[in-house]
Amino acid sequence: MRTLNSAELAFLAVLGHTELTTKVLRVYAAKTYLFTETFHPHLNLMWNTYVALLKKYKKDYGLNLSRDITAAGLAEAVAVDRRIPDELKSRCDAILQKFTAGDIPDLAHGEILVKNLMELDTNRKLVSKLNSNPDMLTLQQSLDASKRTLSILDDDKPQAEETGVVVNPFRDINKLARKVVRVPTGINFLDDLSSGGGREGDLWLILGSPAGGKSTLAVQYSCAQAMLGNNVLWATYEQSIEGDLAERMVANITDTSLDYIRDVGFDNLPKPIQDKFWAAVAGVDDRLTALDMTRLKPDPQDPEDYGGSKSIWKQFTILKEKGYKPKTVIIDWFGAMLSRVASNLSLDLASCYRFKAQEEINTLIQFAKTEKIHIIVFHQLDVKAAGARPTYLADATHSQDMHNLQNFFDLVIILGKKDVNNIMYVSNPKARKGGRIVRTVRMVGEKSRLVMEDGWLPNRDGNFYKPGSMSEGDIRGSAEDYSRELD
Repeated sequence: MRTLNSAELAFLAVLGHTELTTKVLRVYAAKTYLFTETFHPHLNLMWNTYVALLKKYKKDYGLNLSRDITAAGLAEAVAVDRRIPDELKSRCDAILQKFTAGDIPDLAHGEILVKNLMELDTNRKLVSKLNSNPDMLTLQQSLDASKRTLSILDDDKPQAEETGVVVNPFRDINKLARKVVRVPTGINFLDDLSSGGGREGDLWLILGSPAGGKSTLAVQYSCAQAMLGNNVLWATYEQSIEGDLAERMVANITDTSLDYIRDVGFDNLPKPIQDKFWAAVAGVDDRLTALDMTRLKPDPQDPEDYGGSKSIWKQFTILKEKGYKPKTVIIDWFGAMLSRVASNLSLDLASCYRFKAQEEINTLIQFAKTEKIHIIVFHQLDVKAAGARPTYLADATHSQDMHNLQNFFDLVIILGKKDVNNIMYVSNPKARKGGRIVRTVRMVGEKSRLVMEDGWLPNRDGNFYKPGSMSEGDIRGSAEDYSRELD
């Protein structure tokens, strides 16, 4: 089942919750239009059909339409409509599949999604008024009207107090041991290894060998989060966004060969591929923001802006003040960040690596906890693990030059070395709950993604095999090799 973008998830939540339907009807009455024909033609069709169904069955059901009546009415409207393209019709089908299966965002999440759409509509209106050169009184009136409309979704419940330096653990146990909502990664094996996704305040470390899939996974994760409607800030220290990384994003989203994209460029891709890309990012094209740290110059007026984690935090704050707050920050990769810090500060990195690494990690911990976000740090495996056979199962101590600093991370994930079939281990040697999980994935480099493939076992030649393709003696020998590696 395909991933829905934030606008589609918001519409799904409206379908699934009568309370949210009531609020959105009031929002429309205030002339704030969430599912517009310009930006969301398929959602506009489904919304207008849904409102017509509510009117038709108002006497019998009020706003409590049965799921069957709603799904049937929407499916019929989508099937007979000739204005929207097939790609958007398939997205309507995905919405209805989730709706009939009961796979609907909860009410709290739905309200957030709807409010984000309302704010987007408000921003568009303000930009339109600014372009028409209004006076300050007209602008202020527009802002006041927007605030009144947004208040429709405001929750009047008081917010929980922040936990201070001095706490009473027994008295405040409900706050200190509360359930923290996880944000699914959108990637099955990562959700598996992380017990459901990232949590606010979490700091993850993902290790991999050189050219071993770190940037591929960073691209895959960023695209998956954006498609889910979550804001992502990606700080890259080694590869420029222009060119390679941008091409990988197109390959990942459109399922098109990366080599082909590199050969012809985006503008020369066939129109169906371009349309597929634009349809996929419709409504979420502002969810992914990249920081090209290879081009960032230190601010001479700010002694802490030297290209490290504090520089990322500074850029994060600037974006937040503009109304864009990421849920996840990705750092690709840690060693390259330390090299840039050392260069900007004229330091001998070899003599102070551990000190600077600890300093940067401490800042990232504070960053994640203070801003209540999820931070993922990519880093390289050490020489031993990077040079071992693909079937070698590395552990958290194999992080390059980290000297056990990996213990400061909430979760450590290792991407193993790929074999002749592009199969590799992925495991979580350090996790908050449960034991270590080991999975096998295939690196599909031409589509810029990692795909979970169960059933592969380590062979004595250092590659992976699937049972049934070897003799009993070979299988027994492979199992013994695997046992020695685990020991």
